[in-house]
Amino acid sequence: MRRRFSLALVTLATTAGLALPVGSAMAQSPEPGAHNAPAAGYHIPRPAESALAGRTEVDQAAKIIRTAVANGADTGYGNIVVTDNAVQLFWKGAPPASLSSALAEARDIVTVEVLPADYSLAELESQAEVIAQDIRADVKGPVIGVQIAPDSSGLILRIRKDANPGQLGVPSVTVPYTTQESAVPTLTSRQVDTAPYSGGIVLTNQDPGVQYSCTSGFGVTKNNVKYLLTAGHCGQVGSQFRNSTSTVGSATQKHSAHDLLLVPANAAGTIYDGPVATTSKKGVVGWDYVYAGDIVKSSGATSGTVPRLWVTGNVYALVVNDVYGNSVVISNQIETVQLDGLTPAAGGDSGAPIFVDYGTTGKVVAKGSASAVSGTSLFFQPFSSAVVDFGVAPIPG
Repeated sequence: MRRRFSLALVTLATTAGLALPVGSAMAQSPEPGAHNAPAAGYHIPRPAESALAGRTEVDQAAKIIRTAVANGADTGYGNIVVTDNAVQLFWKGAPPASLSSALAEARDIVTVEVLPADYSLAELESQAEVIAQDIRADVKGPVIGVQIAPDSSGLILRIRKDANPGQLGVPSVTVPYTTQESAVPTLTSRQVDTAPYSGGIVLTNQDPGVQYSCTSGFGVTKNNVKYLLTAGHCGQVGSQFRNSTSTVGSATQKHSAHDLLLVPANAAGTIYDGPVATTSKKGVVGWDYVYAGDIVKSSGATSGTVPRLWVTGNVYALVVNDVYGNSVVISNQIETVQLDGLTPAAGGDSGAPIFVDYGTTGKVVAKGSASAVSGTSLFFQPFSSAVVDFGVAPIPG
């Protein structure tokens, strides 16, 4: 398992006096008697500069395989990593015969490597849940998060900077893990849009005493009702949101663990793509799963479009401080790193649409919704969670 950089996380909601604490990079050995993964091993291949313009064919092949897994060909499935010109499929044991046609179809597009996984995703998630339950029971404890290694070799525990790695008190698990120091995250012209509202605009929460701004995510639909997606920590069910002087809508559904919120609105199938003051919009053609090694973009109301966000991991559970002053646990966050060393988000970018360009069509594919930032790293919830949690689909544009 590769050594990870520690991350000091803050939320992207605009709040007074928002600070960006700095974490130190250190991987520690687990406490005596715990299962310890190797300190170094698999690394997601870093993308070449020539490949950053897009990986349409690689993502197309990855989606064929991932869809087959979602449809039941999942026994032994570990993870999918995408590289500049290939798909790496980690699998425990031999892939089932039911996956054969999907593999053949994907291999007609790009190279697909089937690599051995020490554990299946199901096995790792079951053990991550053991740790997550312990974290939820004590959100002030030394362990603040657990994530799954991209090569399915074990887990990574995020621990507080002042924690003693030999005295974590975590429950026994049956898979190896390493530890990584991390600060506790704080859940954190686009400015004046008109209906139908696009993704990437300012959404200002009107709750008394906690007024702050976030960013609208993708316009979505369910049963012929339109909504805007945004980050769950941006409000509660019933919270009213405005864009400038216009009332956009009031939230009706929330998934706290996945940090997602639905706001009924006159929403469009477009997102802003460009600087903060841009008037440029792009239509949405659909959604896709997120793969380790992906290169995605965000479109926040504060930061504008930030490209070259490299997907490096999946955080199964993480302690955060929300805008109401509570310590809570969110789950299934995707970890990215900005390849140029830039800060990928700022206060007010929570909920921002995460996307990839759809080839050279001038349209985009929905990938997720922004939650938190730490230095050059951005965390987001995959769009697939919104599909499962709320039964929505992106509005086509």
